[in-house]
Amino acid sequence: MTELLSCTPAQQQQQQQQQQQQQQQQQQQQQQQQQQQQQQQQQQQQQQQQQQQQQPMRTANKPYMCAHGRRAWV
Repeated sequence: MTELLSCTPAQQQQQQQQQQQQQQQQQQQQQQQQQQQQQQQQQQQQQQQQQQQQQPMRTANKPYMCAHGRRAWV
């Protein structure tokens, strides 16, 4: 009986260690997902910068286009 009792706690400890290892693997996967999200945010920022550059060009051309357009129609 004493041998059986000494064997059971050792088995329980091994099971607990395996569970801890699985939890660590899950945490690593979560970190990878966070890195991907950060990359997406950087891409969005680049797109916004490009749009801002295009906007001043459009606003600058509008008054000239309107003036020439009216004269041409008149």
